[in-house]
Amino acid sequence: MCVRVYSNSVNEAMNICLQHHKSDSQEVTLKNVNLKASGTYRCEVSGEAPLFTSVHGEGRMEVVALPEEGPHITGQERMYQVGDVISLNCTSGKSFPAARLTWYINGSPVMPDYNAVVQHHGLMTSVVGLNLEVMPHHFLSGHMQIRCVATISTTPQHGHHDRALPLEDNREVFLLSRHE
Repeated sequence: MCVRVYSNSVNEAMNICLQHHKSDSQEVTLKNVNLKASGTYRCEVSGEAPLFTSVHGEGRMEVVALPEEGPHITGQERMYQVGDVISLNCTSGKSFPAARLTWYINGSPVMPDYNAVVQHHGLMTSVVGLNLEVMPHHFLSGHMQIRCVATISTTPQHGHHDRALPLEDNREVFLLSRHE
């Protein structure tokens, strides 16, 4: 079943279709939605004659767009030695909301040097940089592993009162370096 939905915040109508096989009395799954479909929705059920009693409820829906590809690292060399300077970028695929990118060296998180978000027609690309001098402790058994993890979460922040399903998309890319 498809319905035509009008929103106060959007001047155009959207065709939104219900996926019956993925919906029940507690949860509704929709298809043919875009980022403009985010907003507050109201559902009303009316009884039959002669009383026509009705019950309604409303809730906020946020549309999430996951990236088509995982993050990628640019700027890497084939090998690093103690004293070399690592200068890398990690870039996420386009998504909404923006991906949170985290650097790891040998499994330990590292603070990025900068963090930027670029918009493309409502979708966002995150970029984080990593610049550091290679030290002896960066190598474990002669190897260093640098990893960038992209996380997209729809879990509301503290103080946010809307209910949301905790959707988390984690993707990562590795860079291995050998010390000789």
